[in-house]
Amino acid sequence: MQAVVGETSALIGIVEFCLRTGEWWLGIGLGEVESLGDTARDSRGAAFAAAREAIEQAKRRRRWPLAVAGEPAQLAERLQDMCDVLAYIASRRTSRQWELIDTVRLVGSGSRAALALGITPQAANELLRVSGMREQQALEREITYLVTPALRHEDT
Repeated sequence: MQAVVGETSALIGIVEFCLRTGEWWLGIGLGEVESLGDTARDSRGAAFAAAREAIEQAKRRRRWPLAVAGEPAQLAERLQDMCDVLAYIASRRTSRQWELIDTVRLVGSGSRAALALGITPQAANELLRVSGMREQQALEREITYLVTPALRHEDT
């Protein structure tokens, strides 16, 4: 699968999905997009070359199957670090924690999720605390802060 994203939330969602399933190598390419073709092979720009490079790097990484490449290099390095932290957080979650996180995202709060899952609000709060959901949300805000200006620049 290859994708070009224009929203940071889409990037974060793809990263989480790939990490969660554990069945994908993920290469994130930063750079200019010269043209979008009908397929990735028909598309042109530095971002596509960087994404291919990142996929190859991801295949060689031992710990997390994702890599970031491209320009600006400092942004790629910082995004790589943040994705590694996100991978660390996601890799430690139990299926019950993921179920609660999914439910919170669906219904909007821990107390509503607790009710939907038939657990106490206290149990839900403890599961969320241990899951690192708040830390992930903070990390997602930082990723958004870093990446959004680059996405806007690509639109001009």
